[in-house]
Amino acid sequence: MIMPNTILHYIWLNNYFCFKNAGFNLSTKYRIEYDEKEHILSGKVNSDYVDDFYTNGIDFTAVVGKNGTGKTTLLKFLMDLDYNIPQNTEYILVYECDGAMYYNTNINKYIESDSEFAIAKSIAKKNKIFARTIYSTEMFNAAQFANQLNGYDWSFAACLRRSSEESANYKLNPVTQYIHNSIKWQIDFFANGRKYIENFKISYPKCVWISLLKHDDAFVDMYAERFPNKATASKDNATNSPARLLLNNFLPDTSTDKQGLFQAKLARAMFTQIVAEANTGANKEQKSNIIELVEEITQSNNNSAWENLRSFLQSAIDNRDHKQKSYNFDGRANLEFMDYINELLRKDNKFNPYLFFGRLSIAVDSEQIDIVDLKTTISELFNNYSKTAHIFDYLSFSWGLSSGETLLLNTFSKITHLLKKNENGNYYLPDDSNSNNKADDLLLLFDEAEVAFHPEWQREYLNAMLHFIEHTIAASGTHVQMIMATHSPIILSDVPKQNTVFLHKEDDVTRAKPNDEQHETFGASIYTLFNDSFFMEEGAIGVVGAQLIRSIIDAIKNGHSQSTGVFFDTDTNLNIEKVKQYISLIGDELIQKQLLQMLLNYLPKSQRLEELKRQQANIAKTIARLEKGDEQS
Repeated sequence: MIMPNTILHYIWLNNYFCFKNAGFNLSTKYRIEYDEKEHILSGKVNSDYVDDFYTNGIDFTAVVGKNGTGKTTLLKFLMDLDYNIPQNTEYILVYECDGAMYYNTNINKYIESDSEFAIAKSIAKKNKIFARTIYSTEMFNAAQFANQLNGYDWSFAACLRRSSEESANYKLNPVTQYIHNSIKWQIDFFANGRKYIENFKISYPKCVWISLLKHDDAFVDMYAERFPNKATASKDNATNSPARLLLNNFLPDTSTDKQGLFQAKLARAMFTQIVAEANTGANKEQKSNIIELVEEITQSNNNSAWENLRSFLQSAIDNRDHKQKSYNFDGRANLEFMDYINELLRKDNKFNPYLFFGRLSIAVDSEQIDIVDLKTTISELFNNYSKTAHIFDYLSFSWGLSSGETLLLNTFSKITHLLKKNENGNYYLPDDSNSNNKADDLLLLFDEAEVAFHPEWQREYLNAMLHFIEHTIAASGTHVQMIMATHSPIILSDVPKQNTVFLHKEDDVTRAKPNDEQHETFGASIYTLFNDSFFMEEGAIGVVGAQLIRSIIDAIKNGHSQSTGVFFDTDTNLNIEKVKQYISLIGDELIQKQLLQMLLNYLPKSQRLEELKRQQANIAKTIARLEKGDEQS
């Protein structure tokens, strides 16, 4: 491992996907170049460099460019650095460690540095520059799921892949396992990260809503398999079909109080989930045993749905233990969860569970409830539940957040999940998942972090993320270098151009455009950033709008329109009112006025005179109203 406080300044790549002889400056302190022919590294101190521009202990770089220019590819190289770089790829890394400059390379040639920019060759035996590297994105990339991923990859696809690997050992549904992992991380974050949520202007959730997911059709299918002659009637959605009548009698929904209603609905959700999972793995005999046990309990008593389910589970356990009948499920965890629910619903429980139309609401506002209780109780609830759901969920946990809020929550909770706490209760990042030693350096990679965020949240995002990293990871002394690939001009307006890599692709080869050729990005207008920093040569107007404007111009100037005929009464007779109607839809006032003036200039003399007289009459009316003192005019 390289010494602490390492900053990666420069990468040169050759034959790495879309990169051919391409150099990238990733920090603001130096401007470095590599001469491939002369094998010389040269560099100079950036005259515009501002030390600790964002905050002490954090360096930040944005990577921008069109789709396909290699933003994710550049991040991928940094992820692959310790593992599987293609053999034909050549690279050079220039980094600073405790004030001294080093380079690391796999090129089998002597590389010199110019006299003004002395760089020593790294004596590191491995390519590993940073103690930890973390990659995060909420986009799903099929390639990241299909390929063997590194342990520091916390993208959505990587987490899903790890869940699938965990699921293979326990015969779980990988999607269900991923959802369960995410909820566990969210619970932990809410118990510890209130201030980070509120700094992002998200209301801390007042409760967690627990909704029920029923799988009634699974029981109908199982019933039809046992009674083929009744299959048509059983699959019928009518409530009087044999399967649904049996299910309704087994799990009656007749309670008049809220608690009994919730327990009845929960019993049905839990039972039909057991049946749904049995349909995926049980043999014919095991399925038949489930139906027979349901019929036996239904005929022998008239208990509530909650008690009937308890009898069903206990009988299945007894039958299995005494080898009388076989089932593909073990109901012990279900019984334990039912006991937990009974305890949770006690009237003197300080969490005050609230039943609302068959849903359970549990308060989680830490102003009312101790944080320790919040973490342990909600965690216990979910952990008890997760032991009973392996392939399908029958409960849905919701914090009442929007999709954007949930996306932010996922990002923060994943990072928090990687952290540990020291004896003083402060967060720190270990140098690996099995270590208690603090990481000296972190390379934190974000790929299109703004996906699904409203523009207002994009304005807040970088500030909130920097604040979060500063008060968790950097506060313990870990140096953090953040690199964020983004399509958001709003985020880029918070980033000086000296902190930005501008990727540009030409002839299928990507290189970084010199920063000196770009306008300043920090505090710049969105329109300027769209056209300059994101290389939108066709302008910042949508294609449909741009085509309509060109069509209007074409109709006015040439007396015809190739893209639409709506502007003409005949092949050549321009419909003036229709053109004006379309011009009025254009939101840019300058473009609107120019088109109206163009329309006036290109009209035949008689029509132009008529239009000018109409405008003159309107102006005269306005003057008259103003002279009468009508301010509203």
